Amino acid sequence: ASSRAELEQLAQPEIRVGCPPAQLPLHEMPAQFAIRPGKVIGQSREMLIRGPEGLLLNDVPLPGEQPLADNSLITFGPHRLRYENLLLRRETRTTPGWYMVKPIDS
Repeated sequence: ASSRAELEQLAQPEIRVGCPPAQLPLHEMPAQFAIRPGKVIGQSREMLIRGPEGLLLNDVPLPGEQPLADNSLITFGPHRLRYENLLLRRETRTTPGWYMVKPIDS
């Protein structure tokens, strides 16, 4: 099943994704990872990700906090999520925002 979440609508300085009590709960996920805004780049803002041991970003272990690029693949165990930055895709969208955590069907 596919789902999505608009980070901008949550209006939090950091968004936790994963097992409850995360702001974006994924009940099957055994831990949480965090996404937060970083520095401003042009008309957009860099997003940063950090998480527990075992979290992969684009199939590479995540060493501490790293920039999260548009279309990045986030993997934790059997869970695969896609991050999309809609601020970068503004031309095809009527309202700005960050769109993230889109499970990928295996």
